[in-house]
Amino acid sequence: MQGRFCWIAAANFLSLAACFCSAEPALWAKDTAPASAQGAADDIYADPFKIWEFHLEVSAANWEKMQPVGGMRFPGAPGGPPGGAPQERPFDSHRSTFGMDFPWVHANFTEGGKVFADVGLRYKGNGSYMASQRSLKRNFKISFDHYREDELYRGRDKLNLNSGAADPTKIHEVLAYALFRQAGVPAPRTTFAKVTLTVPGKYDHELLGLYTVVEQVDTSAG
Repeated sequence: MQGRFCWIAAANFLSLAACFCSAEPALWAKDTAPASAQGAADDIYADPFKIWEFHLEVSAANWEKMQPVGGMRFPGAPGGPPGGAPQERPFDSHRSTFGMDFPWVHANFTEGGKVFADVGLRYKGNGSYMASQRSLKRNFKISFDHYREDELYRGRDKLNLNSGAADPTKIHEVLAYALFRQAGVPAPRTTFAKVTLTVPGKYDHELLGLYTVVEQVDTSAG
């Protein structure tokens, strides 16, 4: 019975993938971004199958600073680490649903030979972060205007890099958003990126792996 279930699940997955790959180009572009951004020649989400090459460079001091503060706890649970005094929350940070603080740090971002200096970088995620916290390949959020006002990358002020730690296929997220868009439900667009990392004295163009780049959906997405 278990083997039959696995075959059915595999067949359903392949059917979804076939539908996904044969979709009309117009369906891929259906999202919440402004039409001007969709039509731009340098729109990062125009080709969902493209694999971009991103490089992140962080100083050793900022690498230590960006490590999460606080332990995992469920929403509504008392704050602070078990059996210890509450840790001070970093001044410039994002608090996850599970109570971990992800500090923002200064970093450099490179793509296509162009360097974007002094971008904001932090970890991101809740359960997805917990699944990857023992690995170098974790979820990242990049904010191009966090430290430099009005800085944009290909018309975008933020990038979400999802590691897919809980998805061995690395395609579930892409398929789900594509199916939502085909059904007429607003959903972010996606593409892929090969990400490398440099931290002087620790890593030199270290390959982190393949990431899913997920469109930031908010009032500043364009």
